Amino acid sequence: MKELFLLSAPVIHGKKFWRTIGFPTANLDIKNNQNQKFWVYAVELIIDTKKYYWVLNLWERPHFNDGGWVSYEVYILDFKKDIYTQHIQVYAYKYLRTQQVFKSESAFIAQYEKDILEVRYFFKD
Repeated sequence: MKELFLLSAPVIHGKKFWRTIGFPTANLDIKNNQNQKFWVYAVELIIDTKKYYWVLNLWERPHFNDGGWVSYEVYILDFKKDIYTQHIQVYAYKYLRTQQVFKSESAFIAQYEKDILEVRYFFKD
C-alpha cells in the first residue's frame, strides 16, 4: 500500500476540546500545511513497534473560530498512552472526506463515528 504523504512532528498540547466529546486527539506541531488539502484521512502510526490507526483531521478548525489556525489533529483508535513531546511519523493512506462545518455537536460526532468505522474497515487486513 502506497502512502499519500508522510507527516513527521512532535505531539503537543492542544485545546483538549476533542476529549470533552469522547475523542482525545494528539496535536502535531507542524508549522505549515506542506501542501496537503484540508481533508480527513485514514492514517497509520507506529509507536513502540506497534501499529495504530488514526483519523487525521487536517483543517482550519472551522468549528472553533480560531482565526484560520491550521490544525493537525489525530484520533488514535484504541490508544490511551501519553505521547506528549514524542516525535511521531504519520503515514496517510486514504482520503476520507473534505473539511466540513456541522450545525451541531451531535452531527459532528455522528460524522466522526462514521470516519472511525471507515478507517477500521480500510485497515482491517
